[in-house]
Amino acid sequence: MYVPIMKNRDRELSAVSKLNECFNESNIPLFEIIRDTYTPRYELDENNEYKYKIITTKRGNKIHRKIRQQPGPDDINTLDIINEKMQNKKAFIDFFRFNPTSEYKKFDIDKIQLSWNLNTDFHLYKNRLIGACAYANFIPTISIKQGYEMDPYELQTFCLDLQKNTVSMAIRITDDLVSAYQDVLNTMLRSSDFLLVDIREQNLDSRAIELSEIAQWHTIFKKLLLNSPRKADIKNGDYEVNMITNKIDNSVATRYTEYKFNGFGDFGGLKDNLPAGEGSNGMGAALGLLYNHSSNSFLSCLNPNTSDGMRGYRSVTQWILQNLFLIDSADVCPTIAEIRNFGSETKKFGNWGTWNELALIRYIHQRNQ
Repeated sequence: MYVPIMKNRDRELSAVSKLNECFNESNIPLFEIIRDTYTPRYELDENNEYKYKIITTKRGNKIHRKIRQQPGPDDINTLDIINEKMQNKKAFIDFFRFNPTSEYKKFDIDKIQLSWNLNTDFHLYKNRLIGACAYANFIPTISIKQGYEMDPYELQTFCLDLQKNTVSMAIRITDDLVSAYQDVLNTMLRSSDFLLVDIREQNLDSRAIELSEIAQWHTIFKKLLLNSPRKADIKNGDYEVNMITNKIDNSVATRYTEYKFNGFGDFGGLKDNLPAGEGSNGMGAALGLLYNHSSNSFLSCLNPNTSDGMRGYRSVTQWILQNLFLIDSADVCPTIAEIRNFGSETKKFGNWGTWNELALIRYIHQRNQ
């Protein structure tokens, strides 16, 4: 079983829409909910007509735009949007909390306002997770890690609250805390539930002792091993030019059964990071990462000239199209189908977000082959 881990950002949700046929009982995504989205509502005048404001564009043109109301709790459609993208298929739902001083170096609070609120409001966290039980296909996921531990009795009560309202639930826990919760996990989780053990960016062999202990458990629930093989601190320009990279250790994908796990999960070729405030002003090395399932490796397609910035994706595209025999000899890859259109229909070659989405699409599609 494979679990692609995604945050509910626009690019990841776009990839989900394009890959819906890939999701099934053997391929269930996990969504880290970092922000809320809202159904738009607009101000009306005394005649029940929309109110408008005049906006001046960068080119000096003036356009009329409806005045949007400030959204409220009743306008939240976060899970509705995900359910629509998933077309009622199964998905793990993890209302994401994080330690702002130790887990992530850069983030923009305005882009992760929900996570920021959840960090300090357990009541809100619990209510939002219980709310996910309203969707029969969603698997609400309790997350436990350093800084967000729970009293064992409190965890038992939380599990019971979820189990009363859903067929399946999950507990996501970092490997360093598993032993402290072993009794609760083995007692509370049903045969339809999941234990997601997360080793984050750590090497599989470095966690051999902890994972070997878990392998000795006799359980009725499914155990999945999560990891983040693409290190967050490795920059685009650090990757190799047009060759298989040795900077991503994806061995969990082939070795999870050594520790008697039923499946594994990762970030689909993306970094585990949060939306950041400052941009790069379009500068930086243009990197395209293309996964190959048969060799469990990533092809690094790179223009290392940082002054080219996003313009460097022109040469990345050209190199890929000249070497399709290495990448898509069967002509079935949806990522390559999109790349073929660059420079022809769109006349553009994409930006950082475009190529993150393409890497994710490629990875999930390859895992489904």
